[in-house]
Amino acid sequence: MTITAIELPTEKIAQFCREWQVTEFALFGSVLRWIRWKQS
Repeated sequence: MTITAIELPTEKIAQFCREWQVTEFALFGSVLRWIRWKQS
């Protein structure tokens, strides 16, 4: 199994969550595939 580290703009995500009162934030499935494709 290959594990790839994905760099995410964590401060921007945290700011977004604070502004919109998000209590849970998750990435999964096609979002992760899109991020891997964009990085290559």
